[in-house]
Amino acid sequence: MVEEITGDLLSEFVGEKNHPQDWNLKALEDAVFQQFKLRPNIANAKDLTSVDAIRSLIVENVRQYLRGKEKEFGPDLMTYLMKVIMLQAIDTHWKEHLLSMDHLREGIGLRGYGQKDPVREYQREGYAMFMEMIGRIKMDTLEKLCLVRIQREEEVEEIRQKQKQDYILSRGEDTPAHQTVKRETEKIGRNDPCPCGSGKKYKKCCGA
Repeated sequence: MVEEITGDLLSEFVGEKNHPQDWNLKALEDAVFQQFKLRPNIANAKDLTSVDAIRSLIVENVRQYLRGKEKEFGPDLMTYLMKVIMLQAIDTHWKEHLLSMDHLREGIGLRGYGQKDPVREYQREGYAMFMEMIGRIKMDTLEKLCLVRIQREEEVEEIRQKQKQDYILSRGEDTPAHQTVKRETEKIGRNDPCPCGSGKKYKKCCGA
């Protein structure tokens, strides 16, 4: 995922065929910061004479940054956070994709006036839109994962408990039920003798 997003950024701001003098390294550095929330020293590095060197620098910096987060949170919590963030991104972007496909379907008939097959145009553009959605999901997931901060130990424990609960539910296990408190003594009727020993009925003594 890191390599794919880095490749997209390089294509936009550097380009495989552009001469180094034409590279917009400052804009690339800003884009990397916006995406990964870290700023590798790209613009001022003198040994970055190839696209591969820039790619390696960015990828290694991001991986090191994520390894630090994994060490801070623990591997299980890190995996859980990525899962939750990705599911949220999928839910958001999938809904947007379905809406875009509806708009495409409504307007695709006009392509026939341009001597184009509406069915093929729908399939071609629909596939392109789907791949764009996949890219946005990956970028959104990685961006939010890099933003995650847990300030207090209580927050860490809260997330871990939520993770444990989700695991239990995924296995179909029941959570521990509240134990029913049983009455230790028999229920006293209102017309029964009062247990205090007065000889009166319970309703006219302690049960009054």
